[in-house]
Amino acid sequence: MCIICRNENLIDIKELDCSGCPLLINIPIIEGLQELDCSNCPLLIHIPIIEGLQKLYCFRCPLLTNIPTIEGLQILCCFDCPLLTTIPTIRGLQILDCSFCPLLTTIPHIEGLQKLMFCECPLSTMPLIEGLQKLDCSGSQLTSIPQIEGLKELHCNNCMLLSSIPQIEGLQILWCTECPRITSIPLINGLQTLSCFKCPTLITIPQFEGLRRLSFFGCKWIESNEEYDDAIKKLLILQRWFKNLLQSRRLKKLIQQLVPLYYHPDAKGGYLDKLDIMKFMNGISFKS
Repeated sequence: MCIICRNENLIDIKELDCSGCPLLINIPIIEGLQELDCSNCPLLIHIPIIEGLQKLYCFRCPLLTNIPTIEGLQILCCFDCPLLTTIPTIRGLQILDCSFCPLLTTIPHIEGLQKLMFCECPLSTMPLIEGLQKLDCSGSQLTSIPQIEGLKELHCNNCMLLSSIPQIEGLQILWCTECPRITSIPLINGLQTLSCFKCPTLITIPQFEGLRRLSFFGCKWIESNEEYDDAIKKLLILQRWFKNLLQSRRLKKLIQQLVPLYYHPDAKGGYLDKLDIMKFMNGISFKS
């Protein structure tokens, strides 16, 4: 039972956490409240308009059907609410996470929004929100992504209908894994992280300058692109060799023989005399 259900004094409270309360149905209007966490409340059906509220966490509330329009709200996390159908247009909202809401089909145009996440929501389109810095639309039904100037981070994994990635200058992080219709990645200056593994139709990828992290497991482009860096191809060969090594019976046999060596009574802190180690190694058989 939370503080609301116990009818305790709520005057002058700035932050209220009643998450996980099994009895909470409604939340009273609390003047001066700035942060409210009412997530994981199975009976909650209503959230009032609380003037001055800045942060609202109401995720995993199975009976919640709507979010009120609270002017000045900066953070809204309402993911995994199965009956939620709409998101209000809240001026000043900076972070919105409405992922895993199966009835949510639209996102309003919210000026000033910086981070937007709507993973696994059945959205086929989204508005062009200028100033957006992070977008996570993984698992959605988007067929295209707007050309968002200033976007720094884009996650569009497992988008089955997405066929292209926009060329967004300044994008630093791009995750587009398991997108079966994507055939190419555009040249994006300044890109630092690219993850495009398990994209079966990806046939080409440009040479990015300054790329720090690249994940391409399950793609065929690396095998057919002769112009790409030879070091990347060698890395692919090394990955395959290492995988085969880990799965080999030889390594398993070696580990079985190294364990008693490590715990040998003459080994001080896991160290044996160099000659003893050489004799031991020479006696190991690597036959499968």
